[in-house]
Amino acid sequence: GGVTYMEYIVPGIILMSVISHSYANVVSSFFSTKFQHNIEELLVAPVPSWVILCGYVSGGICRGLMVGLVVALISL
Repeated sequence: GGVTYMEYIVPGIILMSVISHSYANVVSSFFSTKFQHNIEELLVAPVPSWVILCGYVSGGICRGLMVGLVVALISL
């Protein structure tokens, strides 16, 4: 319907990279601390669990946004 192939495919590529990198960042960070037994240090620290969760989630959000920005700049 009147759009080029690049205009059609680029939003999907940006979203795919944002979703995959933000998810992969959180999962790899969490599992690496679990396998290296650093998760025990986080759990016994006098920090509420929601703060730890917000840290992982905000890290994933920041990485996803940065990757999306880089992919969008490259696609231009």
